[in-house]
Amino acid sequence: EAGGIGTTDGVVLRSLSVVIGTLTIPIAWGVARYLYDPRIARWAAIAIAIAPLPVFYSREARMYALATAVTLASTWIVLRTASSMDTADSRWTRVQWVGYTLLTIGGATIHYSGLLALAGHLAGALWIRHDRPRLWRGVAATGAVLAVAIIPWLAIATGMRATIGFPFSDVSVASDPRAPLATWPAAILTALGDMTGGPETPAWRGWPGAIGLVTLAVIGAPTVRAVRRLWIGSAIAGATVLLVALALAKPVQGRYLSGLAPLVIISAVAGMVRLFAHSDVTRRALQTGMSRWSGRWLGACLGASVALAVVPFWITYYGGDYQRADYRSLTRRISALEQPGDAVLLTGPWQAWYYDYTYDGGLWHTVLPSTVPPPIDPATIGPRLTQLASENRRLWFLQAGLGQADPEHRVEAWLNHHAWPVLRETSQNAVLTLFETSSPKETIPINPAAFRTPSGATITLASGSMDADQIHGGNAVRMSLTFEASSAVTTDTAISIRLIGPDGTRLSSDSPVQATTPDGQGPGTSAWIPGTPIKGASQMVGD
Repeated sequence: EAGGIGTTDGVVLRSLSVVIGTLTIPIAWGVARYLYDPRIARWAAIAIAIAPLPVFYSREARMYALATAVTLASTWIVLRTASSMDTADSRWTRVQWVGYTLLTIGGATIHYSGLLALAGHLAGALWIRHDRPRLWRGVAATGAVLAVAIIPWLAIATGMRATIGFPFSDVSVASDPRAPLATWPAAILTALGDMTGGPETPAWRGWPGAIGLVTLAVIGAPTVRAVRRLWIGSAIAGATVLLVALALAKPVQGRYLSGLAPLVIISAVAGMVRLFAHSDVTRRALQTGMSRWSGRWLGACLGASVALAVVPFWITYYGGDYQRADYRSLTRRISALEQPGDAVLLTGPWQAWYYDYTYDGGLWHTVLPSTVPPPIDPATIGPRLTQLASENRRLWFLQAGLGQADPEHRVEAWLNHHAWPVLRETSQNAVLTLFETSSPKETIPINPAAFRTPSGATITLASGSMDADQIHGGNAVRMSLTFEASSAVTTDTAISIRLIGPDGTRLSSDSPVQATTPDGQGPGTSAWIPGTPIKGASQMVGD
């Protein structure tokens, strides 16, 4: 449980990612320096500084900027060590090996992409072991140290165990069925489009941009054999992160390529330089006798396809039209109406990060489930929510990120059945519902009534009761209603309720007539059995 610690703009929570994202620029320069030369390194640093995906996650209070920086720094050390090993007698310095090992352990505990990054380094070092035998032994030793260091951590990191799969193929850790293999190529292109143009880049811009960026990266691949093989191993490891995400039925998003993005961008810059410089390497790679102008035209076309994805990112995202997990309207609503005895319930830990950006009230919040994946355990819902309901008079339930946290909406169903939903508001990123957790202490009866539906059937309000206490602004008038249909109703019906207080205050509400079930709201009137009493509930919030 935690309280709101965010500011209006979340500056404090975002600052770590901003610092780490900024440090990624000189790290990328170092990687490019050992992959290519100082000139390409300078242009690569500029490209990383304006690339949508690194910039985006440098503003988010999530682990992706840190995971990218740590993985890229470990790759820098491997490349630097390999470049300095001109003979088989060359060796790691103590500082290099210790630094690489610490970065690798850190990367593996931040995100599973760190484990795959080490696998890529191992594959590359094994590939060049005859030329750089000491490099291979050093990377292998780091792998052994990591295996020992990570075992105690895995014992308590339930989320990581579920993510990497114990067993790997258990789809219960995901919200959606695993996508068929036939859909993977389109999913990969979509993720590459996000890597090129930032999150949620439309396919018509993202796919051409991704093809252009990857083509430039292939043209700009390193030419030194040892370095090229290390680059290939690292690139394959970075791409495998997305394949693991697809295998676990996670949503297709560019964040799973955040570790691959710097390598691709660096090599794409090298490819652009080669095309415009009309280098021998480019001619051999394309196996043509192309003229200087044909290389430049190809570079211009590929660059334009990348710009098609990149430029709108800056216009849309920083122009103010793009919103991602922006809960300001909802947190302000909670702050304005919160009362003593209230609590906040959130779905999933990721939502809590974004919620804390903007909430400046005094309520504590509870997160269910506390770790994702796996999704919430149905057996824990009843006891946990019963405790919350007994300890708090009202619950502000903020739903977002349900795909992995609560895909079957079990928490909402429990609350709909055991509490009183008195307020429901939606925004672009979430749904806010206010629940009264206790029944009225005193009630007054509601007189029976009958009304005819457009289909000719009569629905009778057989009995009912409502709050007898005076209701203050922001609280709810709760009503229990029992209906009965005289004959089959062909359509779902809504009712209009009008209340007048002792002081003349008027409240009105129009809502569908639905039964209440243990799973929440039940069927509408078209599914009712004639002559069967149907219990329902309604509520109205006082101004």
